[in-house]
Amino acid sequence: EQAELLSLDRAYVAKVNEAGGSFVPGYLSSEARIHRTGSWPYTTPQAIQAIDEAGKTFLYEQVGGEVAASGDMGYAYGKVKVTVTREGNTRELPLNYLRVWKKEEGQWKIVLDVVGG
Repeated sequence: EQAELLSLDRAYVAKVNEAGGSFVPGYLSSEARIHRTGSWPYTTPQAIQAIDEAGKTFLYEQVGGEVAASGDMGYAYGKVKVTVTREGNTRELPLNYLRVWKKEEGQWKIVLDVVGG
């Protein structure tokens, strides 16, 4: 189970890095919560859909993770480099991520996605 989840999270990281945003909606549970530094938590599908990441790019690197003994929940964590461009100025923020996954009807879905420092 742990190898499966970490492999899935690495594949997810590759998709997110390719897209440049901070998440891919198709991987989210309907119960998902997204937390980002400087913002209130996004706690509904409508709020998550409305997230505006204009001027920001995210580059993730997985470090590790674990699966619960029950086999139905797990987490992955790592580093995130966020590049913020505003009014012609660019700065890079070295942050971290924590992503909690839950098995729903046999498929892993993200229930909590946190990026912060």
